[in-house]
Amino acid sequence: MKYTQPLVSFVVPCGKEPHRIVSALLAIDAYCAQKNLSYEILVITYTTDSHTREVIHRCQTIVPHVRVLDSKTTHIGLAIQKGMLDARGLIRIYTPPLCASLVHLYELTETYFRKGYDVVVGSRFTSENKKTREVQVERIFQRIQVFILSLCVSDIGSGWTAYSQKSALSIFPHTTISSDLVIGESLFIARQAGMRIKEIPLTASIRMWKNTTQFITKIVDAIHIQIKNMFHIYPPKKGL
Repeated sequence: MKYTQPLVSFVVPCGKEPHRIVSALLAIDAYCAQKNLSYEILVITYTTDSHTREVIHRCQTIVPHVRVLDSKTTHIGLAIQKGMLDARGLIRIYTPPLCASLVHLYELTETYFRKGYDVVVGSRFTSENKKTREVQVERIFQRIQVFILSLCVSDIGSGWTAYSQKSALSIFPHTTISSDLVIGESLFIARQAGMRIKEIPLTASIRMWKNTTQFITKIVDAIHIQIKNMFHIYPPKKGL
């Protein structure tokens, strides 16, 4: 059978969330079919929950273009890394099941890749949900992480981050973080390499709030990224 490379891969890591994954895959598939895209939906499991795994595998029989990778890890960061490296698309978009409603951002995202950008990341802090207490608190934690990593974006936890094939294959062999701060780490590596990063506003009201302990852990991970950089764990800076 002749292999045809898809234009876009949606990389969807899935933990213990069978209540979300079916509707998420249907939403992505419906959008892509409507736009007549060449695509794949790559689901990477990072849970030991047998019910979730069963639901995901059943999705392959009802949702076209779904491919499933059963990762051996229970960490979302490692699952995202595996998905980005195993994906086949010329554009590779990370979106967890909660953020499947953001699929309409694909057209804008593709526009910036055509303009020569390497990474496109969504930001919730320009949307209508910026006034809620949860988002205000999260914004503070995000700013701390962004400051530590010296990034040029305001949001590294939106759940919508897209990479060109070339940038994904350059970045993700070097990621080490096991939490979803791997997205922040990937942007740090992209900046080190002199890649072009574009931040776009999200219009959907997605609440990504987690507890304070998890955010503090991410801040510690961000510090570890800078420490690793001091010891030359990452590729050296280019074009900066």
